[in-house]
Amino acid sequence: PTLLTTMGIACYGPLAASALRNTNVKIYYNKIHHLYGDGSIIVERKVDGGEIYNNTCYGATPGPLTYGAAVSVRTDNVSNVVIKNNIGVDTGTTGLEVGSLASVTSCENNCWFQSGATGTVFVEAPTSTQYHSTDQAAYKAATGFDDAGLWADPLLVDAAALDFTLQ
Repeated sequence: PTLLTTMGIACYGPLAASALRNTNVKIYYNKIHHLYGDGSIIVERKVDGGEIYNNTCYGATPGPLTYGAAVSVRTDNVSNVVIKNNIGVDTGTTGLEVGSLASVTSCENNCWFQSGATGTVFVEAPTSTQYHSTDQAAYKAATGFDDAGLWADPLLVDAAALDFTLQ
């Protein structure tokens, strides 16, 4: 049987009525592949301090819900998130989704790649902007993210066989 999972790793804080928060969230060294829906790594709602390092997110299972991002940092009281050294390849519609620039302290050395015509990076603040593979300079200038990042095929050894080693 085929198992379809709609999200990989999700860190959600409690609903608005609560004063509780998730703090110092660490998401390191994961391989997430072929999701069906929401995204590979999602940080949302009352999270203060998050590190998203050295993760590889690959592929989306075909179907009507293949709109997810490799890394998604959404709004709702999220702060101090650091995103470094991640690879996102063909994860649906985008490599990185950021709901508010203020939520992310640093975003560096990532590789976001979409082989189709869909957007590579979607940044929702200050104005909803979708950057395509030819817009990396504009993305860097507008966000200050990924000065040393790549928007290119990372040349995985054999992603179809789930070997995400770099060539």
